[in-house]
Amino acid sequence: MEKTEHSSDLPPDEARLAAERGLGDLVHSYRYVGDASSVMLPSAGPVLLGLGAAFTASGAWWGVVLLVAGVPLTYLLVRRLTGYFRQRGRRVHQFTGGLVIIEPSGLPEAVAWDDVESFSHGAMQIHQESPFGTSSAHVGTWNFYALRCRDGRLFAISNEFKDTGPIAAALDHQVPPLQAARAEAKIAAGEEVDFGAIRVGPHDISVYRDATPPANVIVPPTSPLPDQRVPWTNIDRFEFSNNRLRIFARGDARAPMIILNPKTIWNFPALTLLLQRMRPPT
Repeated sequence: MEKTEHSSDLPPDEARLAAERGLGDLVHSYRYVGDASSVMLPSAGPVLLGLGAAFTASGAWWGVVLLVAGVPLTYLLVRRLTGYFRQRGRRVHQFTGGLVIIEPSGLPEAVAWDDVESFSHGAMQIHQESPFGTSSAHVGTWNFYALRCRDGRLFAISNEFKDTGPIAAALDHQVPPLQAARAEAKIAAGEEVDFGAIRVGPHDISVYRDATPPANVIVPPTSPLPDQRVPWTNIDRFEFSNNRLRIFARGDARAPMIILNPKTIWNFPALTLLLQRMRPPT
């Protein structure tokens, strides 16, 4: 069961938007905390400027060197601090039915799970070395998200929001079944649904062996003419194992006739659910 917080803790406009969109109970709120490591090196700039000014005043020639080194670092520090203060109003509220995202403008945007057309998630494990460098301890995980909504809206949630792992779990659990259901409805209406290296239609599937991995959620994959069309009546079964999608032909089920890498497939979890529902005819 998901741990929930109180929606009464939200600003009224954000709570009202979530209620209007039917996002359910508040699970967690995430605030922009920035990335302290981004200012560690630039913070030496003012120190170098101060030392440079002092040594230059005393006639030391290398004071000029310190001044020259301190100017760009100080400029970088000012830019990064300015960026932080512009961004610090950003927030993300996770509900059982979606997200409310507050951008730097202060305007809240609601994203129901069913609004998500596609998403990507990356994670980086952070370790801290011991003082003597003999071991390291896991101190946290940086998560990165990119969301593309069905209405064209784009959202990025960076590692500068702390402890956003529950968002990944919710996306993985909630979004693929909704994507699969929409795809199934389109196919039932006679349309084909593009998944990059494979396109699923009411009468057959099309395979694109040279499909490139989708780089992000901003530009959906495009498919030229298919390399192979396989009628549903020629398919025995699908298997998902060893990080591959295998398609077996009817009458020769010993070896797969098609093997695809999930990295070339758009919305792979949704595709697996869809193919499990659309069993080949017996």
